[in-house]
Amino acid sequence: MLLAVSASATFSSLNMALNIVWPISGEPRSSIMTMVRVRLVSFGLVLGVAFLLIVSLVLETAIQAACMWLFGDSPFVVIGDIVQLVAGLLVLSVAFGALMKFLPDAPVEWRDAMVGGVPPGSRAKIGSMLAASTRTAAPVKAAEVAPTVVPVSPASARSDAPVSAAARRSINARAEHTQHS
Repeated sequence: MLLAVSASATFSSLNMALNIVWPISGEPRSSIMTMVRVRLVSFGLVLGVAFLLIVSLVLETAIQAACMWLFGDSPFVVIGDIVQLVAGLLVLSVAFGALMKFLPDAPVEWRDAMVGGVPPGSRAKIGSMLAASTRTAAPVKAAEVAPTVVPVSPASARSDAPVSAAARRSINARAEHTQHS
């Protein structure tokens, strides 16, 4: 509950900031009903963005699974990585564009909202890719690690875990390196 109230307050602050970017023509309304409407819209957007992020994760997992099924360990698996990148970028850009469209009190065109939604969507996608890359580090030499400690990332703990093709190749290389050491 506290998280929902905090997120709603953050979106309300974002509403005020976006009203500076897209000012309202005419006399601004300030009443309790306006504040309640802004909070309800903000809370609805919190739920909508959360839904889109879940859809993005499911879509990326489905794309990755389909590409692993189609291409296996062939070099064409890069096509799946590219499709996954584009799909994730598209969903995140639409999510941020929706925020730009519906948060300000002034009417905003979708074209303008998407211009404002693509940069944060790109940064969010790059951030998620960087976070994912930290889970698949390069293989560690056996001499650098105690014999009982084997580096295992959370994604490599289960063989059926949905990970990117690049991560799967890194996990396989680490496993082969460990077997040969």
